[in-house]
Amino acid sequence: GEYELEDEELLEEDTKKLNAAIPKVFYCSRTHSQLAQFVREVRKTAFKDTRVVSLGSRKIFCTNSSVKALGQEARINDACLDLQQKARKKLTVQAGALAGALAGAEVEAGTAADRVAATVAAKKGAARAWEGGTQGPSGGCPHLGPHQRFFSDRVLSKVMDMEDLVDEAKKHESCAYYGTREAAKLAELVVMPYTSLLHKKTRDSLGLDLRGSVVILDEAHNIIETVSNVHSAQVTGQQVKQAGEAVGQYLDKYRSRLRGKNILYIKQLQHLLRAILRFLERR
Repeated sequence: GEYELEDEELLEEDTKKLNAAIPKVFYCSRTHSQLAQFVREVRKTAFKDTRVVSLGSRKIFCTNSSVKALGQEARINDACLDLQQKARKKLTVQAGALAGALAGAEVEAGTAADRVAATVAAKKGAARAWEGGTQGPSGGCPHLGPHQRFFSDRVLSKVMDMEDLVDEAKKHESCAYYGTREAAKLAELVVMPYTSLLHKKTRDSLGLDLRGSVVILDEAHNIIETVSNVHSAQVTGQQVKQAGEAVGQYLDKYRSRLRGKNILYIKQLQHLLRAILRFLERR
C-alpha cells in the first residue's frame, strides 16, 4: 500500500532525472512516410542498437478499432479524449467512495491525521489507477491497461518504424500513441513530424525539452511554410455563412434575455462575419 506508492513516486522521480541526463537527438521531417523510411535506414547502420522511438498522430497510432474507424483525424482525436474523460470521471467517483469508506472506518479507532492519510491514499490510488490504465470498455479505452507500461519498455528494445510499433501495440493490446510518448522520455533518438516540434503546445503536451539536445530538420527549406500552417486555420465561405446563420438564430432566440451591450457585441460579430463573407466571395 503506502510503501508501493512511495516506490512508484521514487521511480517516477528517478525517471525524470534520467530523462534530463540523457542527451537526445530529435529528427524531424514533413510526413510520416519519410520518418518511417528514415527509421528503416537507421536499422541498417551501426546505430541499430540506439534507443529510437517514433512519435506520430492518433490517426497513425490508434489501435482501438472503433475509434480508428472514424477515419477523420479530428474525430479520432475527439473520440480518444472523450474515452479518457469518461475514465477520469469514473475513477473520480470511485476515489471519492473509497476515500469516504476509509475515512469513515477510521472515525472511532483513528485520529484526524489517520483519516486524512486514508483519504490521501485513496486519491493517490485512483491517480495510479488512471496512470496505469485500469480503464475498460465501460470507463475508457481498453487499450490503456496495466500492460501499457510493458509496451512502452518494449518500444525501446529494438528499432521499430511506425508500422512495427502499431503491430507491437496490437499484439500486447496497448495504445501505440501514448506508449510511444512515454517511451520518448528514455529514448536517445526521437523521430517526429515538423508540426509536433515546432508547435509549442504540442511540444509541451509531449513533455519534450529541447535544451541540450540536437535537432535535425530534414528538408529545412519547408520550415517557414510549416510554421505558417501550424499557426493558421483554413475557413471556407460556406463555414462563414453557417456561422452567421447560427449567430442570427442565437440572437433571435435569446434577444429578450440579453443585455443591450451583449446584443451590440453579437451584432458586431454578425457585421464581421458578413464582411469576411463578402471578401471571400470577391476572390
